[in-house]
Amino acid sequence: MWHIDTDYKRVPKLIPVENILQSDSSLRSDLKIFKQGDKDQADLEKITLENIQRNDKSIRKDNTKWNGKSYF
Repeated sequence: MWHIDTDYKRVPKLIPVENILQSDSSLRSDLKIFKQGDKDQADLEKITLENIQRNDKSIRKDNTKWNGKSYF
């Protein structure tokens, strides 16, 4: 364990990256809305994103079966 008051020098420093991938979590629409201060709208956006992810997972699962065997 470490303590923030005494061991902070060991915590790695974040290095900003200029060309981040479009899939980077810092670009999530709900996070952008949350940073603007609209917590209720950010929560709605998060729920929307989660529903999209669940739907995508379901589609991938249905389309990966081959000869009765699933890759998942």
